Amino acid sequence: MFYIYIIYSEASDRYYVGYSSDFESRLVQHNDTKFKNTYTSKHAPWILKAAFECGNSESTAVRVEKFLKRQKKSQASGKDDFRGKIDRYSEPFDKSEVRNNTTDSLIFEFLPPIH
Repeated sequence: MFYIYIIYSEASDRYYVGYSSDFESRLVQHNDTKFKNTYTSKHAPWILKAAFECGNSESTAVRVEKFLKRQKKSQASGKDDFRGKIDRYSEPFDKSEVRNNTTDSLIFEFLPPIH
Protein backbone atom coordinates (compact mmCIF):
# COMPACT_ATOMS: atom_id res chain seq x y z
CA MET A 1 0.00 0.00 0.00
CA PHE A 2 1.29 3.46 -0.90
CA TYR A 3 0.39 6.66 0.90
CA ILE A 4 0.59 10.36 0.21
CA TYR A 5 1.69 12.18 3.33
CA ILE A 6 1.79 15.86 4.23
CA ILE A 7 4.20 17.05 6.88
CA TYR A 8 4.58 20.49 8.40
CA SER A 9 7.52 22.40 9.86
CA GLU A 10 6.37 24.84 12.50
CA ALA A 11 9.89 26.31 12.68
CA SER A 12 9.82 27.28 8.98
CA ASP A 13 6.04 27.42 8.45
CA ARG A 14 6.38 25.07 5.48
CA TYR A 15 4.53 22.04 4.18
CA TYR A 16 6.10 19.09 2.40
CA VAL A 17 4.22 16.52 0.32
CA GLY A 18 5.65 13.06 -0.31
CA TYR A 19 4.69 9.47 -0.92
CA SER A 20 5.84 6.28 0.73
CA SER A 21 4.80 2.75 1.51
CA ASP A 22 5.67 3.49 5.17
CA PHE A 23 4.91 7.12 6.00
CA GLU A 24 5.82 6.71 9.68
CA SER A 25 9.38 5.58 8.88
CA ARG A 26 9.60 8.29 6.25
CA LEU A 27 8.75 10.94 8.86
CA VAL A 28 11.55 9.61 11.07
CA GLN A 29 13.94 9.93 8.10
CA HIS A 30 12.82 13.52 7.45
CA ASN A 31 13.60 14.37 11.08
CA ASP A 32 16.90 12.45 11.23
CA THR A 33 19.78 14.83 11.90
CA LYS A 34 22.39 12.71 10.10
CA PHE A 35 21.01 13.89 6.73
CA LYS A 36 22.16 17.51 6.79
CA ASN A 37 22.04 18.52 3.12
CA THR A 38 18.44 17.72 2.28
CA TYR A 39 15.51 20.09 1.90
CA THR A 40 13.63 18.60 4.82
CA SER A 41 16.63 18.47 7.17
CA LYS A 42 16.95 22.25 6.90
CA HIS A 43 13.39 22.73 8.15
CA ALA A 44 13.14 20.04 10.87
CA PRO A 45 11.37 19.16 13.04
CA TRP A 46 8.40 17.96 10.97
CA ILE A 47 5.01 16.77 12.17
CA LEU A 48 2.65 14.59 10.19
CA LYS A 49 -0.48 16.52 9.19
CA ALA A 50 -2.24 13.97 6.96
CA ALA A 51 -1.82 10.68 5.15
CA PHE A 52 -3.97 9.26 2.38
CA GLU A 53 -4.11 5.74 0.98
CA CYS A 54 -3.26 5.64 -2.71
CA GLY A 55 -3.59 1.92 -3.30
CA ASN A 56 -0.94 -0.57 -4.36
CA SER A 57 0.31 1.30 -7.41
CA GLU A 58 3.46 3.35 -6.88
CA SER A 59 2.82 5.14 -10.18
CA THR A 60 -0.54 6.36 -8.85
CA ALA A 61 1.14 7.65 -5.68
CA VAL A 62 3.77 9.46 -7.78
CA ARG A 63 1.04 11.02 -9.95
CA VAL A 64 -0.89 12.26 -6.92
CA GLU A 65 2.29 13.57 -5.26
CA LYS A 66 3.24 15.53 -8.39
CA PHE A 67 -0.27 16.91 -8.69
CA LEU A 68 -0.25 18.12 -5.07
CA LYS A 69 3.18 19.70 -5.50
CA ARG A 70 1.88 21.59 -8.55
CA GLN A 71 -1.02 22.79 -6.38
CA LYS A 72 1.49 24.12 -3.83
CA LYS A 73 3.27 26.03 -6.61
CA SER A 74 -0.05 27.43 -7.85
CA GLN A 75 -0.83 28.59 -4.33
CA ALA A 76 2.56 30.29 -4.07
CA SER A 77 1.74 32.24 -7.22
CA GLY A 78 -1.66 33.21 -5.80
CA LYS A 79 -3.71 30.88 -8.02
CA ASP A 80 -4.89 28.38 -5.40
CA ASP A 81 -5.40 27.99 -1.67
CA PHE A 82 -3.37 24.84 -0.90
CA ARG A 83 -2.43 26.09 2.57
CA GLY A 84 -6.05 26.87 3.47
CA LYS A 85 -7.14 23.39 2.46
CA ILE A 86 -4.37 21.72 4.46
CA ASP A 87 -4.55 24.02 7.51
CA ARG A 88 -7.89 22.51 8.48
CA TYR A 89 -5.75 19.56 9.66
CA SER A 90 -4.31 21.73 12.42
CA GLU A 91 -3.69 19.04 14.99
CA PRO A 92 -0.75 16.62 14.83
CA PHE A 93 -1.69 13.52 12.88
CA ASP A 94 -2.55 10.20 14.47
CA LYS A 95 -1.86 7.01 12.48
CA SER A 96 -5.39 5.81 13.19
CA GLU A 97 -6.65 8.72 11.09
CA VAL A 98 -5.25 7.51 7.76
CA ARG A 99 -7.74 8.67 5.20
CA ASN A 100 -8.88 6.55 2.31
CA ASN A 101 -8.85 8.63 -0.87
CA THR A 102 -12.22 7.23 -1.91
CA THR A 103 -13.99 8.87 1.02
CA ASP A 104 -12.00 11.92 2.08
CA SER A 105 -13.20 15.21 0.63
CA LEU A 106 -9.78 16.87 0.82
CA ILE A 107 -8.24 14.45 -1.64
CA PHE A 108 -11.14 15.01 -4.04
CA GLU A 109 -10.46 18.75 -3.91
CA PHE A 110 -6.98 18.06 -5.28
CA LEU A 111 -7.20 15.01 -7.50
CA PRO A 112 -7.74 15.48 -11.20
CA PRO A 113 -10.35 13.23 -12.80
CA ILE A 114 -9.11 9.83 -13.84
CA HIS A 115 -10.33 8.87 -17.31
